Amino acid sequence: GALRVPPTAKTLSAAENTFASVEWDRDPISANPSLLQSLDVSGNALSVPPAAFGIVLGSSTCASLGVPLVLSEDAAFPVLRTVNLANNLLAGDFAAILPHFATKPSLVLLDLKGNRLQGELQLAANPFVFYLASSNQCLAPAWFPALAVMDVSHNQLTGGLPGLQLIPSLLSLDASSNNFTGAFAEDFRQLTSFQADGNPGLRGDPSAAPLSAFMGRSGVAARPEGTDFTCVPLVGVGQTKSLTLDVEFDGKITCACLPGFYGLLDRCQPCPAGT
Repeated sequence: GALRVPPTAKTLSAAENTFASVEWDRDPISANPSLLQSLDVSGNALSVPPAAFGIVLGSSTCASLGVPLVLSEDAAFPVLRTVNLANNLLAGDFAAILPHFATKPSLVLLDLKGNRLQGELQLAANPFVFYLASSNQCLAPAWFPALAVMDVSHNQLTGGLPGLQLIPSLLSLDASSNNFTGAFAEDFRQLTSFQADGNPGLRGDPSAAPLSAFMGRSGVAARPEGTDFTCVPLVGVGQTKSLTLDVEFDGKITCACLPGFYGLLDRCQPCPAGT
């Protein structure tokens, strides 16, 4: 069924239920702005973002309305800081749902892990504007003006990891367990935590030294689970305190066979008996 949000709610936690939608008892778009600061509906059955999280219109549509186009923040949810939609049934193109969250002026944390989102991780501003009936204005809000933590892990996202120029406030990104490919931009050094394991298509340049300005070697070899070799993993340096990547990222150039095995890099086989 539907989860109804009281108009005076500031914190709402309804995790691990069977809600299929989130609705507001009072429309925060046309009425007074919502007081909601934290929304946790993780572990439910939502297939679309919460209702009223943005009325998205193309700029051409707003032009046809003949109303002013102004740069403004999203007045509907001015104090919303955290949104947890993890482990729901959100599906479809990631870029299509992003405007529902990107314009919240106080949003610090967005958790979308464990859904069925597809397409590329579009972090660049899209040409969407929002119509507020209460003021008869078309608004072009700032794009993720305060976001610090984003989790999109365990989805079905593809393509490369984009640069972060348009989200300078972002400090933690979990993009693990998707289908990302290629490398990523140097501006990822702004992150204090970056998880991208479970994306075997991600690749760095094995000949580069260092691989990137925010990467280093741990100095301690580790054995990937279920293998016959060890590798020296990459770790974050500088501001990046936490970094998790697959051993495939740098071509497994630090990998070596375990005692009792022989071969190059990760191509190991048992040593012949008596050797």
